[in-house]
Amino acid sequence: MGFVSAARIHNASSTTTLTLSVNGTNTQNIQSYISFSNFKGLVRITNLSSGGIPVGEAVKFVAFARKQTNDYVLHEQSFTTTNNQQINLDMQVVTQSYLLSALAAL
Repeated sequence: MGFVSAARIHNASSTTTLTLSVNGTNTQNIQSYISFSNFKGLVRITNLSSGGIPVGEAVKFVAFARKQTNDYVLHEQSFTTTNNQQINLDMQVVTQSYLLSALAAL
């Protein structure tokens, strides 16, 4: 399922898929992660779609990449997961230090 926890496996009563959309090409180069606020868990999203994630959980979400111009771009958001969750990525140019801070906050 993609959940990481050294203590226990999370048993969700309901799961859903999170789908990402973004303008542009080379979307396979976008790294996307969900960090759960109520338990120690992290999910990596690949190919703009997650596997099953628990519904009703508070999460932090980040997506980032490096453009061909060597600029770092980032989308970050906190939300509560819902059925058939969709996120339209709004990738903003950030500094490398800001990006590292955002990842450390997960």
